[in-house]
Amino acid sequence: MSERTLASHAAGRGYLERYHAQVDGKTDAEFHAETEDWQQRFDKWNVEISAAQAAEPDITWDTLNERYGQCPWPPPVTPFSQYHVTGAFNAMVSRLAPFGARGVLWYQGEEDEQHHESYRDLLKLMIGEWRGLWKDRNLSFLIVQLPRWIDKSVYESGIDPMFWPHIRQAQVDVAHDTEGSYPVITFDTGEFNNIHPTDKRPVGERAAMVAEEHVYGMDVAADGPTVTEVSRDLGGLPAQEQPQKLRVQFAHARALRFDRWNGWDDDVHRMAVTSNITGVMPQMPASLPYDRMPAGLSGFEVAGMDGVYHPADARIDGDSVIVESDAVAEPVAVRYGWYSWGPAPLFNGDGLPSAPFQSRV
Repeated sequence: MSERTLASHAAGRGYLERYHAQVDGKTDAEFHAETEDWQQRFDKWNVEISAAQAAEPDITWDTLNERYGQCPWPPPVTPFSQYHVTGAFNAMVSRLAPFGARGVLWYQGEEDEQHHESYRDLLKLMIGEWRGLWKDRNLSFLIVQLPRWIDKSVYESGIDPMFWPHIRQAQVDVAHDTEGSYPVITFDTGEFNNIHPTDKRPVGERAAMVAEEHVYGMDVAADGPTVTEVSRDLGGLPAQEQPQKLRVQFAHARALRFDRWNGWDDDVHRMAVTSNITGVMPQMPASLPYDRMPAGLSGFEVAGMDGVYHPADARIDGDSVIVESDAVAEPVAVRYGWYSWGPAPLFNGDGLPSAPFQSRV
């Protein structure tokens, strides 16, 4: 975004203030010295990493990081850096507008995890500014929701900071609330301990399908299961007879199923950090797809009035999922996929995944 747009909103001013706190009072000579020092360290690290990988093709990143240290990133903040707070906008975006464009494919959010509370507002501001630059109030935006990821050290600490669930929710909220914007759901993708997943194909294919259906009007199924209602309607059974169960109803739910996700076969890192499962670990069904998943693998959690979430058993019932937990006598809230890394088993018959969500009765 431009500095003018950032300055117009409290959240944007926060980015500008953090930038000025790092650069104000320094001379150009100091900026250049910092940049040169960093460049030398960065180049040395890359040479060492490349040499080690050539000598030992199977070497792991854990070994590389232990031997050579973490990548010295990011570079110093300077007024002339391409990573200036408005650098990408000034050097790239503003130069393209208003050349013809049918839409924008937006895949970003990792860098903003520490400021997830303002991401929703800033993304809306950015869409508005770009549409103004292109003089097209209907310029389409395809917003790729962040996949699953967690750093190994964070996973082993047992504490998920829960930044990414909030970024994902903000991305979907903006896509649903902003006309001409559409979410691209990638929750079943991503890699453990690798913030740059190597399998790019699913993201590209899903983005293409969303564009084909929603931008170009083609007859393509591009949407995964989308929650529409949470209720105690259990198909004719009085709610008071089964107070521990909730029905979660979905749109785009033809042939709703539990199926394989990327990482489903990783016995060591399959579970979410927040699963708080004790005793015997839940077992994957003998065959997939299947119509039910045990607590800890279903991705679903329920909470009572105390607001404490517990993993829930889940079973498919038509276009709905029935969820329950022995730990919650009368659930009033349900969520799915609310973690940085964990199971992502819910799909429809088109092989498209559900986005994470949280909702109440």
